[in-house]
Amino acid sequence: MRAAVLVALVALAGCKGDDKGRSAPAAAKPAAPPSDAEMVDFCTKNMFKWFTCFDDEKFWDNFATIYYAQNPNAPSDPASRKMWVGVLKDDLMALRRDRAFEQNCKVSLEHNLAPKPKTMATVAAARDKSCAEFASAFGWMTFGEGAFHAPRSDVK
Repeated sequence: MRAAVLVALVALAGCKGDDKGRSAPAAAKPAAPPSDAEMVDFCTKNMFKWFTCFDDEKFWDNFATIYYAQNPNAPSDPASRKMWVGVLKDDLMALRRDRAFEQNCKVSLEHNLAPKPKTMATVAAARDKSCAEFASAFGWMTFGEGAFHAPRSDVK
């Protein structure tokens, strides 16, 4: 990647000429932010993916590693990690039992940061890959960027 950027910069530096009469390239329109319904759908699909990874140790190891990397003061010994994963699994089972995935996602969006569109695309692509890859993408979105997890500053 660095080599490609370097080659592009060298190529541009070597280009000399008269730019008079050329119009500037049109700026690309930014994509519209996802609607609340799209974000709830995205969140719900992620929760269903958790169940395909429920018994996958790599999933939970990656997810926990990202959590503890973002929370260095939390105890991260094996017993604490196992308990943390157990609590998450219990919570997930309760949401499933109550058929509350969608409602949980709606409430999360009301009170917590929304995911960035670029991150949503990364996580959506990772859902089609291994549980470990999904955990890495989803974990970073949740604990690194705070989506569905960190409180919004405009909500009291």
